[in-house]
Amino acid sequence: NKQNMKSIKIYLFLLLFFNLRASILPENGSALNYIQVFFKWNQIPFADQYKLIINSDFGELEFFSYSNSLLLTDNLDWGLDYNWEICGINSYDVAFSCSESFNFSINPLPSYYPSDINISNYDSNLSQPGITVMDFESLNFSSAIDINGNPIWFIDRDGFDISNFTFTNFLQNGNLTGFSPGKGYEIDLDGNIYFETPDGYSVHHDFNKTSNNTYFFISATIEDQYCPEECNPSLPDEIPWQGDVFIEIDKLGNTIWEWNTFNHISLNEYNPYYVQVYNGNNEMD
Repeated sequence: NKQNMKSIKIYLFLLLFFNLRASILPENGSALNYIQVFFKWNQIPFADQYKLIINSDFGELEFFSYSNSLLLTDNLDWGLDYNWEICGINSYDVAFSCSESFNFSINPLPSYYPSDINISNYDSNLSQPGITVMDFESLNFSSAIDINGNPIWFIDRDGFDISNFTFTNFLQNGNLTGFSPGKGYEIDLDGNIYFETPDGYSVHHDFNKTSNNTYFFISATIEDQYCPEECNPSLPDEIPWQGDVFIEIDKLGNTIWEWNTFNHISLNEYNPYYVQVYNGNNEMD
């Protein structure tokens, strides 16, 4: 009946309204760990183009776009708060129907971020445009830099086990994978954790997500095995050896497949030097 049709129309309108509201990027009130920012807003009827207005303590910036989105790769900086709004521009080049004001902030670089990054060699004929993601292994975090070594994005290491995160891969859904010693993660660019390996694994070296939405990684495993002839005579007949297990798990943490080095590689395949210097503390790797 007409009443039901009216209710459906109102419901569809509200559903569309909230979906459009959710399309505002960056999200209102968000705090970002990157300075290349993608802006997206609702379309304005009869607008030939849009004017993006951004304000901070350092003044006002204006940018123009023919679509309802824009990627800013310059002009924004670390440790600042921003307010922004969108105005439609009509065929007479007149601004109209400006949006409400939105806000976001860009976090300051963490205190552990190195201040002395220098580019030692640059060949424009061999380089490609874009950014480079690298691991600052000695500082336990990952970051992205531009071609001049300037920071573009970082992952706050304090959001992970033992304040450590090593980047491994970008995913098609826009997220990325990485690990800290013992744990594997899928996170978004802001460091929000979408997946974390269950307890009981010792993730190291690599962590990836497959095209089947499963996770593949290397986990350390320890078994007591014989002490090779190069062992110190004071050591027992059996010592703890560390091997690796290659594991695939689903998003619930269930094991799909695994391959244990102890089951497939001979114990005679070892480095005698490691045995000679092994002193009985921890395991022999």
